[in-house]
Amino acid sequence: MRDLEVRGTRAQVDALVDHMTQAAKAPWARSAEGEANIGDDSYRVFSREADGSLPALGAALHLEPEGIQIVNIVPRDVGNLSTGVYNAALQEFLEQLVQPAAAALSLSVVTSLPRTSLAAEVGPEIARLLVQFSGAANQSSGSSHPADFKRWAAFLVAVHRSGKRLDTDLLYATLREQEWPKEKASDLVSEFEFARELLNVADEVS
Repeated sequence: MRDLEVRGTRAQVDALVDHMTQAAKAPWARSAEGEANIGDDSYRVFSREADGSLPALGAALHLEPEGIQIVNIVPRDVGNLSTGVYNAALQEFLEQLVQPAAAALSLSVVTSLPRTSLAAEVGPEIARLLVQFSGAANQSSGSSHPADFKRWAAFLVAVHRSGKRLDTDLLYATLREQEWPKEKASDLVSEFEFARELLNVADEVS
């Protein structure tokens, strides 16, 4: 089952939820009843009415220190959702509510991708370089230690030389799978994006 989170400050997340609430249209709507049933002000709930494509369900989001994250999508009338139905509901929620609101507020949306892997996208040797970096690095300091930076730089240069476009959502998801904390994984993705642009410019001027 896929994950979804939007990164931002509490004020940005509040604005995001307000935007989603105002923009919601059938079959989606903000669910005051669902939030009251949870009884915790750190949750936001949206509900979906049943139609020919999906059953009636509710989507619960939890406020995190660095954003908001979907924690569950649950059926309102049947016992369980299959993985396929869960992912279809999440994709619809993402496209109809989350992405437009996040784009309007210039916030970053992160989803786990359908089952693919970094090795499938850029090759096993490059994926191995990231594993080596993650396995040896001090995760409290990211890439700042000289030895860690050397391994991180080897990965960055290898991706660049491959000529392949590594999706940043996939990189973030892979770092999280390798047990990097959210904040450090986000920092490394930012470093990756900067390095990618810097290396591209270096190629152009050389």
